[in-house]
Amino acid sequence: MRAREGLRRPARSDLELALKAAVGAGLALGLSELVGLADPYWAAISAVVAAAPTLGANLTAALSRVAATVVGVALGLAAVAVWGSGVLVAGVTVFIALMVLPALSLDRGAQLGAATTVIMTALPSAEAVDDALARGLNILLGCGVAVAVGFVLLPKRAGDRLRDALRADVAATGELARSALQTYLGTRPSGDLTTGVRRLQGARAARAAALHDALSEPGERGERGRALNREFSAAGEFVDEVATLATVAQEGRGDRVPELVRAELIAFADAVATAAAGYPDSAASHRRLVEAHRALAALQSAFAAVRARRATVPYATDEVVRLTMTLHAARGSVTALDDLGAAAQSAGRGEVS
Repeated sequence: MRAREGLRRPARSDLELALKAAVGAGLALGLSELVGLADPYWAAISAVVAAAPTLGANLTAALSRVAATVVGVALGLAAVAVWGSGVLVAGVTVFIALMVLPALSLDRGAQLGAATTVIMTALPSAEAVDDALARGLNILLGCGVAVAVGFVLLPKRAGDRLRDALRADVAATGELARSALQTYLGTRPSGDLTTGVRRLQGARAARAAALHDALSEPGERGERGRALNREFSAAGEFVDEVATLATVAQEGRGDRVPELVRAELIAFADAVATAAAGYPDSAASHRRLVEAHRALAALQSAFAAVRARRATVPYATDEVVRLTMTLHAARGSVTALDDLGAAAQSAGRGEVS
């Protein structure tokens, strides 16, 4: 029963990747045999290794592995020239390769490059260099086939996937902001806001990797790529500001001072969640963002009026500090939404009027 619970049905993306890898392996193997390269299975292996769900990931993986193989050949040639060959030489050269390649930002191809040095240095042979060069050509062929298959067969762009993911993140962050403020006001049961924050912040590494892949894709360079980079940064800022709201909500649940601006906090929570849910599709998202600005201005004005009449004096200092932090994070969250809208507009994603 437990084994069955550990199984999952393959997702569509899994099936697409499997198909791309299978087609790429077959084509690479056939082409390598056609041109007469030795050990053509290396071309098939390279096509499978370089297969990726998106075009950008294909390009990044292929370029990294080709570059790492070239460096591995150079290190192997140097090792053979200086130390000769043998088990000890192979071990030392692998160690050096796995130090040098990550330093050159070739992490994805580091193990492949290190393996190339083994072929060249492990066994004393007049054909060691020829074997390594043949493998290098097979790797180049296999990676090229993987990229070509990615262009033709079920093409998916990392940039498009990242934009969809950012849209979902922004909407989820808006809802988290509403939940945090409702928790702060005591109108919502104390849920685990920390889990939501961790999930959104934890996704940032995957989004950063997708951004790296996306910026290598044709059509994502120039202003469009810069706009995507700004969207990624603004989405991260939005999450960080809402994380502050969540922290205040967890610490300040039971505070009495939020009652002084209760109506304004509720209105702001709804406005931010609505604006975030509308990002970045149409002129409606711009109108919703305007409403968020109005709600923020009303909240700030209400707090200023409270301070002017010294209505916060009866409350504990730490409660007033938490309310001030809430206002600061509220302002930061709207600024992040502004940045998101500007980036989406410059990339042609919204129809902001």
